[in-house]
Amino acid sequence: MIKKIFCITLFSLFTFTFNVNSAEIKCDSVVISSPDIKGDEDCKKKKISTKNAEVKFDDGSIYQGPIKKNKINGNGKLTLKDGTEVGVELATPGVTSPGMEHYLSMDDEMAETLADDLPLLIEDLQYCNLHQRGFMTLTVSKDNAKATWHYVDAILTKAGKVVNTHSYEIKA
Repeated sequence: MIKKIFCITLFSLFTFTFNVNSAEIKCDSVVISSPDIKGDEDCKKKKISTKNAEVKFDDGSIYQGPIKKNKINGNGKLTLKDGTEVGVELATPGVTSPGMEHYLSMDDEMAETLADDLPLLIEDLQYCNLHQRGFMTLTVSKDNAKATWHYVDAILTKAGKVVNTHSYEIKA
């Protein structure tokens, strides 16, 4: 329980740090805010890449999530000024990438607990898995899109097999 409270507190501190230390720069028709950028950066001379950004567009829509070389990249959401969601982003853990549990030195049980609790802290997060590696497939029709995460038991051999899946359906 203490480990769980520590992880939630640590994550809240990261979120607080993002909000307090964020710098803003104007880049063409958008404003990019992030703790990873300096307010005097020129996005035309140096492409901005950060894991946490808020991008405000002239029409009032807002993107929250990672950006890479001035482009929306990864896991975030796109909303209009009035809060209407206009896009869904899906992300998957890399097969060979170390995950958050590696950087926070968590065992699988603690990573599962944190993954279960993160949606309580991050309003737009619908699902996360911090302790398994794999890939995602996406099936799209005119009525819906279905993402299926496939988690494998081994990443260092060709003998790895899918041991777990999770699906998420998005209605049109």
